[in-house]
Amino acid sequence: MRCSRAEELMSLSLDGEASPQELIRLEEHLGDCARCFQRWQSLRGVSALLGSSPMAEPAHSLVEAVMWRVEQTIHLLLVRARAAITHERLDLHRRRW
Repeated sequence: MRCSRAEELMSLSLDGEASPQELIRLEEHLGDCARCFQRWQSLRGVSALLGSSPMAEPAHSLVEAVMWRVEQTIHLLLVRARAAITHERLDLHRRRW
């Protein structure tokens, strides 16, 4: 196994998405490759630290700003969609006459 594939499997493993066969292959590679084994130990340590940290809540003003921007984007998309429909109807009407 190449180290690049082992790194992919490390990520899958940390995310709980690696299959049992992939975990076996990863363990075999880690037994043969000191560089990947060291990287695996580091990744597991970082993952453990992140997992034990409390989840930060965004500031209320940030949530409001993001929601405002989402609403503005939706509004703009709706306006553009309505304009496109109107334009299409006008073209259809012109073709009939």
